[in-house]
Amino acid sequence: VSVGLIEKRVVAKMSCAFCYGSLMFDEVMRAVIGRTCIGKQAILRGARRQAVKGELYPGVVRSSDPSHVVNGVVFENLGAKEVEALDEFEGSEYTRESVDVEVDGKVQPANLYVWKDPTTLEDRDWDPNNFKLEEFMQTDEFIQRSKDAK
Repeated sequence: VSVGLIEKRVVAKMSCAFCYGSLMFDEVMRAVIGRTCIGKQAILRGARRQAVKGELYPGVVRSSDPSHVVNGVVFENLGAKEVEALDEFEGSEYTRESVDVEVDGKVQPANLYVWKDPTTLEDRDWDPNNFKLEEFMQTDEFIQRSKDAK
């Protein structure tokens, strides 16, 4: 198994999530699961984080270019209710899959929300440094999804 390649595996109960978009931000994660999580910087190889057309958030898809990497955050020790909240928040546009990520130079399993429809992604990478957090948190979609997740 190549490190970081998105593969279909049996997804066990999630206790660890690799987040690469809005959920990397404490304000968003706290609104979704109801508590602050301390994350660790992590790397996912063999994938690409792209902007979703017409949205402020990204999606991750498999990349045929093994040099593509996605930098994100791993949140560990998530409980079953928190996983349910993340599933609800991410909605039907994503599927949860198990991947290997690198944390502090070591490989560890994590669950990842993979974007289902690559045709709705822009042909550009999404940059978390340009994320409009306040604008995102005021969208009707965020408000509704974060309520539904609780």
